[in-house]
Amino acid sequence: MKTKKVLNLLVVDDEKEIHDLFRDILGGESPPSLHRVDELAMRLFNDKPKPSASDYNDYSYHIHCCSQGDEAVALFRETSARGERFAVAFIDMRMPPGPDGLSTAEQIRELDPEVNIVFVTAYTDVDPYEISGRIRPADKFLFLHKPLHHHEIVQLARALTAKWVAERRLKELNLNLEREVAERTAEIADINTALKVLLKQRDDDMKRMDRLMEETDEKLLFNVQVMTSPSISSLKESGLNKRQMELVEIIENNLEEIVSPTMKRMSQKGVNFTASELNIANLIKQGKTTKEIAYILNLGTRTVEFHRANIRKKLELTHEKENLKSILLSMN
Repeated sequence: MKTKKVLNLLVVDDEKEIHDLFRDILGGESPPSLHRVDELAMRLFNDKPKPSASDYNDYSYHIHCCSQGDEAVALFRETSARGERFAVAFIDMRMPPGPDGLSTAEQIRELDPEVNIVFVTAYTDVDPYEISGRIRPADKFLFLHKPLHHHEIVQLARALTAKWVAERRLKELNLNLEREVAERTAEIADINTALKVLLKQRDDDMKRMDRLMEETDEKLLFNVQVMTSPSISSLKESGLNKRQMELVEIIENNLEEIVSPTMKRMSQKGVNFTASELNIANLIKQGKTTKEIAYILNLGTRTVEFHRANIRKKLELTHEKENLKSILLSMN
């Protein structure tokens, strides 16, 4: 047989007969006198005992009874401290000499905002608007008028306990959902952070590659300028005819057009050599002496020495011991 979940119900009434009635109807522990009445009815009239509410429900009820409001509030505090909760509280409106049902319900509501409250009263002067202003929310309190009827008590207990269980399950589902959303959000944030790092690394790699390609192009075009310029100059001074000179000038202009953007960028970087200085610097890197450079470029040695001095000055080489060839080679 399936074990039913036990739910706590509270009955607050100054009449002991009401306590016994709720226990009898809702399937709690009935007093011995009621058991004896049932036994006698079975023997004399072959009657079967009336089924309790728990016989038709997935839950069984533990009925707690209090005679005064103060006693009920104290019981709520005690059970709350143990982590126990009440699904429904049936509270009589008038329980002299203690606090009335409305005052008791207010204190209980402060202790437990989820319990369903049913006001039990034999009076018609109870104002529901006044109660709704003091006991909230409105969907968690109802009225049950005396004299009490078996079916009303059963249905109220069944409906309100089912509602209470469903609300707690929904609350638990919402908490689990919020926790799962928080976990997924954290995972997405981590993935997003990792993706940003990868994208930044990719951008940095692309920038480094672009710089490397730019530097490679600059070195290539720089070498083209340096290596071809002396030969073109010598060729122009070798006694060419008009047609040959035009062709050489076309070649020189085309090379200048190709190389000039690179030379401009290099000048912006601080390498502000003239064309003559570039030619001489390239020959120095090749290990040529001043005399050899003067012969190759068809210049005087003093002119070559002048350009060498300018190159050293632009490279901020103030000491004679600093080797110009080594410095120029290191610039590659």
